[in-house]
Amino acid sequence: MFGSRTTYALLSITLALATACATATPYQQAERGYGYSDRLLSGDRAEVSFRGNTHTSRQDVELFLLYRSAELARSRGAETFRFVNRTVKQHKVDKPNPCHSPYYMTYFAYSIVNVEEEFLATAEVEFLDLRPASETEGVFETGRVLSDLDACVRR
Repeated sequence: MFGSRTTYALLSITLALATACATATPYQQAERGYGYSDRLLSGDRAEVSFRGNTHTSRQDVELFLLYRSAELARSRGAETFRFVNRTVKQHKVDKPNPCHSPYYMTYFAYSIVNVEEEFLATAEVEFLDLRPASETEGVFETGRVLSDLDACVRR
């Protein structure tokens, strides 16, 4: 019915679409609900969040939250910052399994959905003008976070 070129083109498009849908959320401003968002609460505080899709690990979601907080601290001229509060919420997502149809459920006992997880990390960030005199737990050096994590951030 289709020539080999047409079949190859359709197969390539299908594979490209499937691959695009099956990748982790990159470090980006929120797009279609996934990525980072932030809003200024006051002169020295902001709310920052990062939401990852089902292919993004909790570790990466928290890493991206920390990195975005450091970017905001740098833009505000803050040498350091800290999280006033931080939460990570896990959402269970039911995704239909395209290989399992309800048609076959009367004969086989398996699920027609896959349950996957998405993570949303949110923090209230306080920007600090001065570096603490001693090592203070929970206070991050803006420049160090940016330089240490830059290679870890997928864009």
